[in-house]
Amino acid sequence: PPPRPTPPRLRGRIAYVTGGAGGIGRATAARLLADGAHVVLADIDTRALQTAQAELASRFGADRVHDVAMDVTDEASVAASFADTVLAFGGVDIVVSNAGLASSASVTETTLATWRRTHDVLTTGYFLVSREAFRVLEAQGLGGSIVFVASKNALVATPGAVAYNSAKAAELHLARCLALEGAPHGI
Repeated sequence: PPPRPTPPRLRGRIAYVTGGAGGIGRATAARLLADGAHVVLADIDTRALQTAQAELASRFGADRVHDVAMDVTDEASVAASFADTVLAFGGVDIVVSNAGLASSASVTETTLATWRRTHDVLTTGYFLVSREAFRVLEAQGLGGSIVFVASKNALVATPGAVAYNSAKAAELHLARCLALEGAPHGI
């Protein structure tokens, strides 16, 4: 008899992707969908979010893709997006923190506004999303995965990107902290 086809490895899993409407986020969402997951696209750009949702729904099915407008720097927005996810799909198994931005300027040319915005998105945003993910994952009691989209700049600084380099380094250390705290819970 012919071999049975292997079921998609993420069938039945619920994935939540920040920055899901653009570049890396959309490609990540497409891969998760191809591997069988249901995916929530979370993004601040509502126009791009609608476009990404429509495109992915046409490829993978409208019942497998959900979108939620969300700002990673806003605590209430992050909490509401997870509540929406749980309502839409019954829970969450995989969280991909991908929302980001890049800045480049020498230390003397980096404005305080650029510094703050970069750290708000790449450090505070990753923290807020992770904290809310932990709350849901711990309540479910089934373990789960939190994935950070990082950068080589987290380990090796480059000139002309002081805000980005330092934010990515903080993000990497946050991931280490989460791994330690999440291990007893299978996260």
